[in-house]
Amino acid sequence: MKLRSVIFIVCSLVLVFMFNNCGQFKTMTDINPSGNQALQSSSGGDQPGPMPMPQLTPQPNPSNPNPAPLPSPVLQSGISPNMPNTLHEILHHDFSTKDGKGNGCTAYYPTGSQILSDPNEPSSAPYFMRNLKPAGASQGGTMVDCVHPQKGEVYYAFTWRPSNPFGGYDNGANKMVFYISNIPNSSGGAWGSHYFGAEPGKRVVNFFLQGGEVGNCHVDHIYGDCAASTSMVFLPNVDTSPVLEGQWHRVEVYFKRSSNGSSKDGILKMWVDGSLRISHNDVNTPQYDWMSIQTNHTWDGQCAMRNSNLPSTTFPNDCRPYDDYHDFGDFFVGAK
Repeated sequence: MKLRSVIFIVCSLVLVFMFNNCGQFKTMTDINPSGNQALQSSSGGDQPGPMPMPQLTPQPNPSNPNPAPLPSPVLQSGISPNMPNTLHEILHHDFSTKDGKGNGCTAYYPTGSQILSDPNEPSSAPYFMRNLKPAGASQGGTMVDCVHPQKGEVYYAFTWRPSNPFGGYDNGANKMVFYISNIPNSSGGAWGSHYFGAEPGKRVVNFFLQGGEVGNCHVDHIYGDCAASTSMVFLPNVDTSPVLEGQWHRVEVYFKRSSNGSSKDGILKMWVDGSLRISHNDVNTPQYDWMSIQTNHTWDGQCAMRNSNLPSTTFPNDCRPYDDYHDFGDFFVGAK
């Protein structure tokens, strides 16, 4: 048999084999990145379509099946993103030690606070301060007072995380911080912020003004005594969404004193996690300047019995059967 005839027979057998088994072969576009057969194998004619980009699905890490969530990109943008550009930093305390670091912050009380570490603290990781009220205790936490030059216009920012669960008072007035004013013969604690609300998952951060004796009955979204002879609360009037327990948040505050006690031109603004929550340009403020930011909680020496017939750790009494705490990662102050 001639060589040419042998080659022809071999080639014919190969072609027959490929024809009978062609269903077992796929082009690249017959298989999508997930390994499933594609509905359409080509973009037209006999030419294969373009290879689609794979859609990657994150896979669990067997060595760490429950990784901690990363901080929000909003929180990663720094401690003071909404400070007016006419102001500059005058104080910044990052709670990395208990000594005040010589920046105007008083030394912490020896009990009631802890310096802990969390790589997800969003501003100056990893260190933060925990103000703790232990389970069943009648008091807890500590007072840290960061004093700065007296200013009629000031910006404050801090990172903060409430415990989860967070007990709080059933009247909703859970004090977080004070913005201290230079009121003569006084503690200066006219302005402050609550973690306001009694129901978990629905609390917000607000302003309060106590004993200011200025009229603000014209201002929207207020609660309490609008003459502020006792206490008035400024509730969120822009973004009213809840500020959740157990998560890091960045709180930013901007104050500008009104021209006088009745001029209705004072400014109050608050951002939480970069979102504007409270905005007023028509507030009457007491005619005193701001001089410090201070941790000071409703826990201080109080465990009020709402119902004397119930044990101290039974709801709605205030001595909870679990730890309550506020975590703080930074105190920042800006002014002219």
